[in-house]
This record gives sequence, structure tokens and C-alpha cells, in this order.
Amino acid sequence: MKLSVIIPAFKFAAYIQECLLSVLAQKTTFDFEVLVCNDCSPDNTRDVIRYLEPAFPQLKVLDNTSNTGLIGSMANLLRAARGDYIAYVS
Repeated sequence: MKLSVIIPAFKFAAYIQECLLSVLAQKTTFDFEVLVCNDCSPDNTRDVIRYLEPAFPQLKVLDNTSNTGLIGSMANLLRAARGDYIAYVS
């Protein structure tokens, strides 16, 4: 895996679909994965992410079991990333 794109998400229901579709639409000559970590959002961020997941095999979804804040989400994303390079989308 060449690139891992990591995206922490908390209360982003209004924006996460557009963000993910934009990243997933990129044309590359190398393999990449997109990892998004839902940090127990109280809105429907998780539902939006899970709706997109079946259509995009390169999309990997992490769900925190409790709200860990940005630092906890980033740690989870970095542990799960398999790419030689990391791109962070905020």
C-alpha cells in the first residue's frame, strides 16, 4: 500500500460525505486506502460513513467505542494505516 489517507470525524454529518467522495474520486497510479475514524459523533456522521462503505473497497471505517478526542482518533488511525505515506485530511 502506497498511501493512507486518514480522516478523524466528529459531528461532521453535514460535510463528511462530500469530503470522502472527493478523496475517493482521486485517480492515481498507486494503491491507496482511506481511513475514517468516527469519534462517537452524536449526529448521524456514522450513518453517512457506513452508507458509503459498501461502494468503496478502499474505504476503511473505524468507530471509537467512546469519545477519545482528536488525539485518540489520530492514534487509532495511525495504528490502522498500512501505507508507506500518510496524508491527513482535517
